[in-house]
Amino acid sequence: MAAPVAAVQRLFEACREVFNDAGQGAVPPPAGIERVKAVLDSITAADVGLTPNMSYFRRVDPHGTPKITYLHLYKCEAFSIGIFCLPSRGVIPLHNHPGMTVFSKLLFGTMHVKSYDWAAAQQDIPDVQLQGPRLAKVKSDGILTAPRETSVLYPEDGGNMHCFTAQNACAVLDVLGPPYDDGSGRHCQYYNVSSSAISVGGSMLLPGGDRYEWLEESETPQDFYLVGSTYMGPRILDQ
Repeated sequence: MAAPVAAVQRLFEACREVFNDAGQGAVPPPAGIERVKAVLDSITAADVGLTPNMSYFRRVDPHGTPKITYLHLYKCEAFSIGIFCLPSRGVIPLHNHPGMTVFSKLLFGTMHVKSYDWAAAQQDIPDVQLQGPRLAKVKSDGILTAPRETSVLYPEDGGNMHCFTAQNACAVLDVLGPPYDDGSGRHCQYYNVSSSAISVGGSMLLPGGDRYEWLEESETPQDFYLVGSTYMGPRILDQ
């Protein structure tokens, strides 16, 4: 009897078919999105060899922000797979995913997530700017706790810009399609909530209850420490 296929191998094979079929940089069709999401929904921390008591989740600095560890599983031109390991109080600052479809599966832990999409240029949204601070719609702002369904964000929707703050040890399995690539215009840009947009007080509610805030580009935060480490779980076989 053949050995069961590892969960990460099933994920790799689903991503390879879905993103390659979609074409370079294209958003996969709904059926492809659901296929990758279903595989991610079935994956547990045990499938990737992680537990909350591992050293990745104890990188705590009493005088600053804890270091975040990234475990690389796979990367090609079409997609990448990796895991972010956040100790308690670990923060991944507000950043974007230009032209990318991103799947995020919280394997364990509780984290605060705030996400945004750029405001559309509509008559009921005043002063949408293309230079300086830009108006963004708050997509989500709340606490997420594992186990939960995989979240999906898109180039123009779903919370393309987001930030994570770990309430305790958290592990997030990410699939990015396509991955960041400065040469292809997919640069990871960081943002701050602007305090200079005095005309709207920095935040406002519009009819329908939607909340908007002004965001401005920033350099990589000086207190953000992302370190790479070797992934020790089941291997992906690229055949």
